[in-house]
Amino acid sequence: MNDGGIVFGQRALNLAVLKGRFLEHLAFLEVTPNMIGEALFRRNE
Repeated sequence: MNDGGIVFGQRALNLAVLKGRFLEHLAFLEVTPNMIGEALFRRNE
């Protein structure tokens, strides 16, 4: 029973880490095109 709790805790921790990385990745995908767009827009001015 104690081992089951440890495994569950590790699994929950892994899910939290994966979720955090996924959210960071989404934020990166949202921010990067905006930065590229701004750079192109400034170059065109």
